[in-house]
Amino acid sequence: MFNMPRAAINFNDGFGGGNLVEENLIFNTCRESGDHGPINSWDRQAFLTDLGPGGTVTFDPQPTRIERNLIFANYGAAQGVDNDDGSSFYDIRDNVFFDADGFKMDYGGHGSTFSANLVITKTSRGACLGLGPFLRGLGDEYYNNTCVLLGDSGDESVGSVSQCDPDYNTMYDNRYYTANGTALLGCGGRKLQVESLYESHGVEERSTGAPLPSDDVLLGWARARLESW
Repeated sequence: MFNMPRAAINFNDGFGGGNLVEENLIFNTCRESGDHGPINSWDRQAFLTDLGPGGTVTFDPQPTRIERNLIFANYGAAQGVDNDDGSSFYDIRDNVFFDADGFKMDYGGHGSTFSANLVITKTSRGACLGLGPFLRGLGDEYYNNTCVLLGDSGDESVGSVSQCDPDYNTMYDNRYYTANGTALLGCGGRKLQVESLYESHGVEERSTGAPLPSDDVLLGWARARLESW
């Protein structure tokens, strides 16, 4: 999917969920717009379906899986997957995002997982994650991701989390690469070094920050991902 005026894929509402987006190459989207991603979603309306376990009636949709995609968020795009306006129950794993923000969830979105993704972005425009506030016990999972912030703007910030608390977000085993190797996460309004967050706030266990890899190493990581699919 390429050379598109807006998003390549848009989920207007969650409805019953159960969607699968896999093994796509998406680039040159949002050429006449902005403020959204190559894959964009909203979830402004609850739907009552019989898609619960054993056909039970529920407002919770089945997870939408987005996996094994190569996505460039160039032109007016931002996130590889833009989970906007309360989007919930997304399982985003094992993708390669280039020139793209990583995990984004806002306006009460919850119940999603972002894992095993390679995110390559620029300090001038992007971040590894940005999670808005939501209710206790309805958070998201963010783990085993590799995020590379290219460039040196003097800001080692890899993103922000409104509620830096394991009761809201499950976060661990993430690897962040910045110009100086000092990865800072906005944690409840304060920027703190990633390695200190588990001891101080109970999140980002075993997560690390490191200096930028060489171009050859970075290309090797991306190539190995694609070949494994």
